[in-house]
Amino acid sequence: MFVRNGHTKMDAENNTAEYRSFSNVSNQYFIPATSIKGEVRNVLEILSFSKMDVDHNALFAQREWNNPELYSIKGNQLHILCGWLKRKGDGYEIINCGKPYRISHKHIDEYLGDNILERHFSRKSAFDLNKEFDKYDPKTATFKYHLLEEVNAKLENLSFEKDEKNCTKYNPRKVFVSGSGHITGTIVLTGQPDKWTDRDDPKIEKQQGKYYEFVFANNEEIEGKRIFEVTKETFEHYKFIYQDAKDWKRIRERIESDQGVPVFFRVENSEIKDFGMAYLYKLPYERTPYETLPNAHRSGAPDLAQCIFGYISKDKSLKGRVQFSHAFSTDARQDDNVVLVLNSPKASYYPIYIKQSGQNGITAKYDTYNDGDLSGWKRYYIRKSTWSKAMEKEKLNTVIHPIKGGAAFHCNITFHNLRPVELGALLSALTFHNTPNCYHSLGQAKPYGFGKVSYEITGFDCDGDAKNKEDYMACFEYAITKNLSKHSFTGGLFDWPGSDQIVALLTIATSQVDGKWFQYMSMDMGGLNEFVEAKGGSKKEGQHEYLSPVKVILNRSVKPSSLFELGKKINQPKIDAENRKIKELYTLRFESLLSTPEHEATAKFDEMIKRLDEDIESEQDSEKKDFLSILKQELLNRKQELTKMLEQDKDKQTFGRGILEYLATASSYGNWDTHVRKWKKWSMEYDHGRNVLTESEQQDALTQLAAAYHHAKKADKKKFSWKKASELLGIEVNENNIMNYFKG
Repeated sequence: MFVRNGHTKMDAENNTAEYRSFSNVSNQYFIPATSIKGEVRNVLEILSFSKMDVDHNALFAQREWNNPELYSIKGNQLHILCGWLKRKGDGYEIINCGKPYRISHKHIDEYLGDNILERHFSRKSAFDLNKEFDKYDPKTATFKYHLLEEVNAKLENLSFEKDEKNCTKYNPRKVFVSGSGHITGTIVLTGQPDKWTDRDDPKIEKQQGKYYEFVFANNEEIEGKRIFEVTKETFEHYKFIYQDAKDWKRIRERIESDQGVPVFFRVENSEIKDFGMAYLYKLPYERTPYETLPNAHRSGAPDLAQCIFGYISKDKSLKGRVQFSHAFSTDARQDDNVVLVLNSPKASYYPIYIKQSGQNGITAKYDTYNDGDLSGWKRYYIRKSTWSKAMEKEKLNTVIHPIKGGAAFHCNITFHNLRPVELGALLSALTFHNTPNCYHSLGQAKPYGFGKVSYEITGFDCDGDAKNKEDYMACFEYAITKNLSKHSFTGGLFDWPGSDQIVALLTIATSQVDGKWFQYMSMDMGGLNEFVEAKGGSKKEGQHEYLSPVKVILNRSVKPSSLFELGKKINQPKIDAENRKIKELYTLRFESLLSTPEHEATAKFDEMIKRLDEDIESEQDSEKKDFLSILKQELLNRKQELTKMLEQDKDKQTFGRGILEYLATASSYGNWDTHVRKWKKWSMEYDHGRNVLTESEQQDALTQLAAAYHHAKKADKKKFSWKKASELLGIEVNENNIMNYFKG
C-alpha cells in the first residue's frame, strides 16, 4: 500500500525522501482518516444509489479532426472570428476583431531582422521541440513569446499590408508587416505542434507543419456586435478546459490586462457559441457531465450519503455524524522503492465514461457527452499482485516508497444520532453488505494493485441496542428497496441485490485479476496511440471499442445475500403502526363528513376516494397497495352510513320547520296520507317517542286536507278515505265537516 506522507511544496518539487515516504508520524505509519472516510463514503454512495458528485464547472472538449460530425469547426474555418478576452467587473467580455489575418514565420523573421522562428521551428533546424528549453516547453505559445521578448520585439499596433502574392482561395487574408500598410493590429502567436517544411523549396510537393501565425486587426470593419458579454459560468467552463495547458499561466495573467488574451470564437444568434485558444480550438461538448446526469442526481435534496457524512453547497450545509480516526499500525514494514506513472484518468474519453450501445465492447456509433449518459461509478480492479510501469521520460515517472502487504491498521469509527437505516448503510459499506472475499482500495497506485485491503469490525457498540450488525444492514436493505420501488417502472419490489449497480460493485470487489487484458491503454506521442486505435483509427468502419460493464468483462456476477425479509420482520411493527395511523386519519376524515351539509359531504367523500385511488395507483409495494385497497372498500361500504345519516339530518331539519310547511306540497289524498304517516314516525324519533299529533298539528293537517279536497277533481275526490284520515288525525273527519271547515 502507498499513502503519501505530508510534505511541503519544496519537498514535492525536489522529490525528497519525505515526499516519497508512506504517511507517518514519529516513525509510526498511519492511514489518514480522510483516506478511509472518502473510500467508505464512495462505496456507501453506490450501495445506497446516492447522487454522483460531479463538478458543475466541468465541461470537456474535443478536437477530433477525422470526425466532422462531432468536430464541426474543421471545414468551416472561414466562420471563425478572433478577439480579445478580458475581465470586466465580475464577468468577462470578448472584443470582436473580426476575421483574423495570417502572417508567415518567414515574414515575422523579416520584420525582426533575424531568423528566430526559422532557427527553432523549421525542419532544417536541429532544435528539438520535444525537449524543455530555458524551462519552457518549445511547443507552447509561451515559448514563442519568450523568444521574441528576448529581442524586445514589438507585436502590438503594427501596420500590415496584404500579401497578394501568397493569398489563396482558401486563405485570402495573408499579410506582412509594412510601414505603409492600411491594416493596424497585433501579431498573435499560438502553439507549435510540429516543425514546418520550407515553403520556398520547389522539391517539396506537399508542405507540412504549422507555418503561419495570426494578426488581430484594430481597425477591422465588424459585422454584428463589437463586444460580447461572457458570463462567469461560461468563463469557468473555458477555464476548466484550458487550466491544465502549459500556456495557462500566461493566459491567466493576460486576461487581467487592458488588452486581454487572444481567443478565437464562433457566433450564433448574435451570441458567443464557443471559443478557444487556437484557430482550430478544442470544441466544447454541448452538455457538461453534470447535465448528463439523471434528474434525481441534480436534485437539491440531500441523499443518504450526504445525510450521514454531511455536505457543503452554495446555499446550505450539513455536519456529518460519522467520524473516522487515523488508522495506525504497529507491524507495517517498508518495501522497496517503486517507479510508476501516476497519471489521472481523463473523463473526457467518452468510450469509457459514456454509456454505449453495442455488443462485446464494439459499437457502430459512439454516444458522446452531447447526447449520451454517464456510464456509472469509476472503480479500479482488485489485482492478484502489484505491478509497475515506468516511462522513458523521467518527468512522467513517480517514485513511491510503499509498505509491504500483511500489515494491520487500527482506527475507531465514532457515530452519533444515526438511525438504524443509516447505521446499516455504514456497516454495509464497510462489509460490502456482509459479502465475503471483498476488498476495498486505499491510497495511491490503486490502478497497479496497491492498496488492496479488507475491513474487520470489532468492538461494535450501539448504546446497548440488542440488534446485531446484520439487523442494521437488514433495515438498510429494506428501506432502500422500498424507496427504489417507489421510483421503479417495473412494478413490484425493486431487486436491489440483483440490480446492475450492486452486482457491478460486488463483482469488481471480489474478482482479483491479472494478465495483459487488465493493463492500461498507452499513448506514445511518437508512435502508437491506443486511445485513438480503440476509437477505430485503423479499424473497419463502425468498429469502435468501448468499455463493457464489469460483469461482461469478467463473465461473472456477484450479488449479496438478501436481508430484505429480516428487515421486513424488524420493521413490521412500524409498518403496522403506519397503517393504523393512515386508517385513523381516513376514519377521522369520514366522521367529520357526518356533520357536513349534504352536497359538501358528498363532494368531499368523492375527493377522498379519488386521493386513495391515486395512492393505490402509485404505490409499488404490493402489501401496502393491498392495505390501501381494503381501506378504500371499507370507506365505500360506509358511504351507505353517510347517506343514511345525511337523510336523517335532512328529515330532522324538515320536522323542525313544522307540519304546515311539510304538507304544503301534498296536493292529493295519497300525498297527504304519506306525509302525515311520515310525520308521525318523525315525531316518535325526534320528539321523545310521541306517536300522536298535537292539537296544533291536527288543525294544520286538517287545513291542508281541506285545501287538497277543495282543489281536487271530481273523480279524485272519490279517492279521499275519511276513515283513514280520522285514524291518522285522531279526530272525526268526513266530507261534510271538511267542506264546512273549508267554508269556515
